[in-house]
Amino acid sequence: MPIKHFHIPALILGDGIAPRRDSRLVSQIDMPTTLLSLAGVSGNYPMIGFDLTQDVNPDRAFMQYDQTQAMMKGNNDVVIQMPNKAAQGYHYDKSTETLTPKEVPDAMKKEALAHALLGSYLYKNRLYSSGENK
Repeated sequence: MPIKHFHIPALILGDGIAPRRDSRLVSQIDMPTTLLSLAGVSGNYPMIGFDLTQDVNPDRAFMQYDQTQAMMKGNNDVVIQMPNKAAQGYHYDKSTETLTPKEVPDAMKKEALAHALLGSYLYKNRLYSSGENK
């Protein structure tokens, strides 16, 4: 998993948006929710991302490379899931950009699996809606 390639900066420009740097560990799934908030759009939409205009710390990032999926937490522990293999734990060293095998809690492995399966599960079971059309 080429984790260094998933460090994707974001630049949001617009009237009324104050300049700032944000060092929280977030993921691309947080961008739509955040952008809708910045645009003043409120409503009930089926997105699991965090609104980064709020005082929240998602403390996780999701990555997908082909059929390999990964979840990293703020302490740089990583769970990598590959097809037909058990989930593996690692620690990511930002300075050397290397992954070292590490035991991670089973709860973290289960959380990573849940996030990897959530979208298709919701869609397959017709649970992916705004709640207004149920």
